[in-house]
Amino acid sequence: MRLAMLLVTSAAALTWGMTAGATSATAHDSLLSASPEADSTTTEIPAEVTLTFSDEVFTAGSAVQIAVIAPDGEEIVAGSPAINGNTVSQPITETATPGTFTVQWRVVSSDGHPISDEYTYTLAQNTGTEESTPSSPSSSEADQDPAPSSTAAATQPADVHSGPREGTEFLPIMTVIAGVGVVGGALVSVMMVARARRRRDRADANAATKTVGGSERNG
Repeated sequence: MRLAMLLVTSAAALTWGMTAGATSATAHDSLLSASPEADSTTTEIPAEVTLTFSDEVFTAGSAVQIAVIAPDGEEIVAGSPAINGNTVSQPITETATPGTFTVQWRVVSSDGHPISDEYTYTLAQNTGTEESTPSSPSSSEADQDPAPSSTAAATQPADVHSGPREGTEFLPIMTVIAGVGVVGGALVSVMMVARARRRRDRADANAATKTVGGSERNG
């Protein structure tokens, strides 16, 4: 009978111990959420990492430890974490380097047991959502002839021999007219001189005739 009671008591003690151990194991706090979120991709450069746990965490000493590692392997935490109840905020150096960031954390949960884990998030390069499109020229601009470029103007020779200058097409005609006028004037002068000479010769001949006739009558 005593043996039976001993076995029952041992079984009860073992059952209680297993139940207590399971209860203690499930009493550990856990991470409920994080910002930036685990395995997320963002284009906004975060100024801090925020972790929210299922219960308040111990704040004594170095119970809270958070490390944030950039893609180049550099740790970018800036200062000590701020603890507010079950929320822990760790300021970080704002870096625009795109890539995968690793968040490593270790806290002491409300039951006194330390818990730790890590996760990653990705910072993508912000390329912008709006692409500039070339504006179409207005109707007034489209109707205007484009001005020649300085290069085109420099390569085109000046049109100085492409045609006669203004008024030069009449030079041959004016030259002919002037020549005709000069020749005509010379002919008129010659004719006037010849006519005057003939008159003078005629007058001399008449005078000579009158002189001969008078001499004959006097003889």
